[in-house]
Amino acid sequence: MQQKNTHYLELIDHITPANLYPGVAALFADLKQHGIKIGLASASKSASVSG
Repeated sequence: MQQKNTHYLELIDHITPANLYPGVAALFADLKQHGIKIGLASASKSASVSG
């Protein structure tokens, strides 16, 4: 299990905006402009929480 979590953390450490699906960045910008909050959830034990 630890090896899987280590691999997961290595993968997410390299995620950039270039990894977003087309249109996602524009959608997030539009939601922010209209004051709509975004929630993101993960079932991963390795996922960290930031605000």
